[in-house]
Amino acid sequence: MKTVQLAIALATDQRDQQLGLAVQARQASQFALDQMLQLESYAADTETRWSALARVQANAELMRHNHHFMARLHQAIGLQRLTLAALEDELRAASKRLLAAELRLASLQQLLEKRQGAAAKLLARREQKQMDEFAALQQRNVRSGQFHGDLA
Repeated sequence: MKTVQLAIALATDQRDQQLGLAVQARQASQFALDQMLQLESYAADTETRWSALARVQANAELMRHNHHFMARLHQAIGLQRLTLAALEDELRAASKRLLAAELRLASLQQLLEKRQGAAAKLLARREQKQMDEFAALQQRNVRSGQFHGDLA
């Protein structure tokens, strides 16, 4: 059972490590999502401001600058989407590794419980056998004493 207990300790450490990695992956993914949403919101606000400014001051240089800026901003949003997708893939992989570690730990704990149950049954049978032998010995002593008592 000590071997199983050692395996459980190692599996617990591995599960805890995988849990930490999964939490980090979740945080990184959430941070990337927040950044992407901020970029998209900024792009929408900028488009609205530029549209309002273009109605008042339709300047070719200003429009070219706006178009270039918005193209770069949409490029940044696209890169952030790729980053987010990669981080979500890592989160899924980390979640799978965590689940595998939890399943291994649970199976080892079940094995330990099964072995402890078997050991308890074996101990109970031994104790019962000893009690039965003790009772049989007592019974023989009682009969033997009665027989000897009849002779006296």
